[in-house]
Amino acid sequence: MSRVLEYDIFHDRLKQSFEKCEYKCLSKIKRGIEKECLRVTPDGRIAQTDHPKVLGSALTHPYITTDYSEALLEFVTPAFHSPQEVVFFLTQLHQFVTHHIGDELLWSSSMPCSFGSEDEIRIAEFGSSNSGQMKHIYRRGLEYRYGKKMQCIAGIHYNFSFPEEFWNCLKKRSGFNGHLRDFKSHTYFGMIRNFERYAWLILYLFGASPAVCSSFFDVPPQNLKLLDPKTYYLPEATTFRMGDFGYKSKVQQELNISYSSLDEYTRELIKAIQTKHPLYEQIGVKIEGQYKQLSDSVLQIENEYYGHIRPKRIAQRGERPTLALKRRGVEYLEVRCLDLNPFVPTGIDEDQVRFMDIFITYTALEESTLVSKEHMLRLRENHQRVVTHGRQKGIELFRHGDPVLFDDWAEQIFKRLTLVAVLLDNVEKKELYQRALNKQYEKLKHPSLTPSGLIIEKLVKDKKSFTEYALDLTKENTAALKQKQFSPDFTQELAEQATKSLEEQKQIEASDTLSLDEYIKKYFDGFL
Repeated sequence: MSRVLEYDIFHDRLKQSFEKCEYKCLSKIKRGIEKECLRVTPDGRIAQTDHPKVLGSALTHPYITTDYSEALLEFVTPAFHSPQEVVFFLTQLHQFVTHHIGDELLWSSSMPCSFGSEDEIRIAEFGSSNSGQMKHIYRRGLEYRYGKKMQCIAGIHYNFSFPEEFWNCLKKRSGFNGHLRDFKSHTYFGMIRNFERYAWLILYLFGASPAVCSSFFDVPPQNLKLLDPKTYYLPEATTFRMGDFGYKSKVQQELNISYSSLDEYTRELIKAIQTKHPLYEQIGVKIEGQYKQLSDSVLQIENEYYGHIRPKRIAQRGERPTLALKRRGVEYLEVRCLDLNPFVPTGIDEDQVRFMDIFITYTALEESTLVSKEHMLRLRENHQRVVTHGRQKGIELFRHGDPVLFDDWAEQIFKRLTLVAVLLDNVEKKELYQRALNKQYEKLKHPSLTPSGLIIEKLVKDKKSFTEYALDLTKENTAALKQKQFSPDFTQELAEQATKSLEEQKQIEASDTLSLDEYIKKYFDGFL
């Protein structure tokens, strides 16, 4: 099929999607952001302090929590209808924390600061409640399975959902006869497959981890180059975070979970949670009365499965994510392959949010055929090529099994993204989406403008180590956050929320009636 014909087909499909539907419903798209970052000392070492009480309880605070380590903060915004609102809320969270952690800093890079040893990395604590202990044990299991350093890599998760009006419109056009809930799940999984097809473009545009501190490795890596004694890198790399040094493991690569349907996806995830693995059996689960991990299965829980994108449903307290999905269907998508942009204080800006809106909307309107597990492996090969050599001139990817030039394929996608950008701009009566798209298109034409390109250029030019340069950016971003004015009302709200969350944690700890063993068993049995 010719490229022109493919473009025309997509154009017709987009028009048909809104033929009988008010496209203004897209103004009700919801997007939220989860952003991780390390707390570090002024000299760029990982903080050894407890999660500050002034920030509230990491177990119960809705906006400020921790991820793997005690020093790995996670900011969680509510879902907003506009890009401006979600970025503003994230900015306010950063300002509040920056003003309340003393001389500590929020590390601006996805790849972590330098380490003396893994002993410096404290696993996050969540209190004495069953739920809090279970979160800690899960992280202890991650330590045994993957090591602590990998768990200190930070990223951004972008949560996205369409409004009900959009789904009703799309369902009518499709001729789908089933329940709307089933249609939404069916289409969301089509979007996931398309996202995996084109995720290499996201890795190229927003990858910002082409270098890493040498202390990250216990054994010198054979396939990286030394920029200086303290920095490993690759000249055309984009995002080590999404490559073999990031969230990867041989055990998980063997899984290759299906994205054909909600039923297949949940069935295979549950199987992985129930299937023992010899490597993890050697670790043991509970030794001399102490838990080393939640289970000796391929996955301890669903969240251990790493991927570029996940189907999500808000679970009830104690409800397993797979059961929530099976019971009520997919509610939103969680994009997980975004590095922190170290050149902005919050790690993501409004233009990137708008591009993500365009890209994800495109995955919904583009045709999405099923992807075999063999084809999925080929897609992952595309991803790996861009991770390690994404800015290399003349790089080839595989499309439908045939080699295609990166630039040619990216050009075709951008033409379709332009149609979506125009559509979204028609909703706002502005051209902000087209502006955001054009900004990313410049990176396609000039690889040196990508975050990874800017980082490598700076490291080479200034002859600084990765840690030195990342610390410079961290201090610049901290100063920018402290200079900006922030809302006294928001400050008061967060202070009150911190106090409330600490009280909620105490109540949860006081209300436990089960032993920890009973609690964990009931969780896995699905009876909590």
